[in-house]
Amino acid sequence: MKTSYHPGADPEKNIENICQAILQNQQLRGRFGLGSGCLGQSVFMCLYGSHTGRSAWLEKSSDLFDKACSLVDTDPSIVCPKDFSDLGSVVHFLTEAGALDVDPGHFLADVDDFLKDGMDHAISQGTIAGFRQGAVGYGLYFLHRARHNPQAFSKTVLELAETLDRLAIKNPLGHYWPVIPKRPATTADLTLANGQASVVLLLTAVAESTLVDPASILPTMEMAVTYINSCLKLTRGYTLSLSFHEGLLGTGYALLRAGMVFSAPEWSALGEAIIKQCAQTCLETSAFPNMGITSGASGMALLFDRVHRITGHLIYKDTARHCYQHLLRLTATQLKARPSIEDIPVAGSALIRSLGGLDFDRLVWLI
Repeated sequence: MKTSYHPGADPEKNIENICQAILQNQQLRGRFGLGSGCLGQSVFMCLYGSHTGRSAWLEKSSDLFDKACSLVDTDPSIVCPKDFSDLGSVVHFLTEAGALDVDPGHFLADVDDFLKDGMDHAISQGTIAGFRQGAVGYGLYFLHRARHNPQAFSKTVLELAETLDRLAIKNPLGHYWPVIPKRPATTADLTLANGQASVVLLLTAVAESTLVDPASILPTMEMAVTYINSCLKLTRGYTLSLSFHEGLLGTGYALLRAGMVFSAPEWSALGEAIIKQCAQTCLETSAFPNMGITSGASGMALLFDRVHRITGHLIYKDTARHCYQHLLRLTATQLKARPSIEDIPVAGSALIRSLGGLDFDRLVWLI
């Protein structure tokens, strides 16, 4: 979707200013990650290079990627598996876009081994749900790898799918998986970052990729969706969180996608009911907590944009435009204040996407 901005709004100017802000701050030590670190800056420069047609920005993207890699051993904010899963998806994205000249298979060989050990350990500890720290977060990395090299990684993905089926906890509400921190079953975390939606979305993506026969995991999916629905019914008075990664917005997306892939319209209807409620709430607000992907305007804009493209429903197009327009104002304000550039690169990437730039949905869990 290409966004039509209000008269007087100039996303191109904001995007250019974001580029300059990154250049002016590149001597600072910085952080590693995609959301607020050098990986995110590298992705922005890649998108900017593609958007402007200037190869110099692709070269800068490569430089910033190298800087990100140099921070792996020194950035204490790194979360495993999330940040290494991001690294894997970014390597493939930058290589395909022409910003990196590497063989991802060779470059990521050590990461492959490290994350396989990490996934096995997480499973042995019963840390399953959650893309941020659970076994499915490692699974997300190997799903990205399997898309590019199925011969090497399809077995790992298949084994994880079988393990998820075996380790599902069965109770009267349905099937669920252990999370961090542990919570009572009736107050379970349903989010993508730390909860049950991550398992639903990963298995959905695995089924869609044909790495696993969808029929073999359908019974597990049915009980997982039943569990989420049961928890939602038990908490009708919940406060609806618009956060993509840490709220029910991401849960709704997982259910919508599951219904589409498994031909279960009732799942899609449940997911879309959540997303539509979030959209209506979003359209009524003029205040966003931040510009980020996890819980801010960038994440909401990209999600509603994606949902509009796969459903065709205009409310999501309107909501995405609303989020992009607020993001435009937030970036303009932040660039004037300039206490830091955290969240600025990912906001710039979202603005480029709003103008019809390269699709980077897979980098932000929109699988």
